[in-house]
Amino acid sequence: MTAEEAIALGKSRSDCAPENIDSLVALVRGLDADGVPGDVVECGSYRCGATIAMAAASPRRRVWACDIFGGLPYGARGFENFSDVRFEEVAEAVEPFCNIALVRGLHEETIPTLRNRVALLFLDSDHCESHLVCLRSLWPLLRPGSVVVFHDPGFEGVKAAIRATEAGFEKLEEVPGSPNMRMIRLRLHAAAAGAFPTRVEA
Repeated sequence: MTAEEAIALGKSRSDCAPENIDSLVALVRGLDADGVPGDVVECGSYRCGATIAMAAASPRRRVWACDIFGGLPYGARGFENFSDVRFEEVAEAVEPFCNIALVRGLHEETIPTLRNRVALLFLDSDHCESHLVCLRSLWPLLRPGSVVVFHDPGFEGVKAAIRATEAGFEKLEEVPGSPNMRMIRLRLHAAAAGAFPTRVEA
């Protein structure tokens, strides 16, 4: 399977729009071009469409897909279509990609166990609680040049998380080609990110 075929497979499995996948692929390839070290972490992976595309874009970079892979956390309503995932089917789909690691469980339990440097953090869980857990745990693992991407910033839970990140963060940018995504890009020659600056008490 070529990289472009794998990216097409990713698009067919993702709830993200095709242009969102193209934007993520471009960001990952940009990190490679800039020599930014670290893994990709996706929080809210559904059927791992975006996961596969990002893994294909940078085969030497580890991609962590973090999700419960079945069911709905937080008693969520309006997201029932995301509960139809079978973990076994997802595991089979990502098996050809040796740089993908599946992390199954609630983000509150799994994300704090991640320890590797993070080059790209893709937040697509749609819930404020999850976003804040991921940001508090993974922000210290970001490095100069790292990117944090928010999918669907118009969702209430995502907006609440973005409001909580306004203190001390770089200016939120629109992701090129994807008006329904926003990102924080750490300056390439800045110091490491340090602790997560938030307006919301931990």
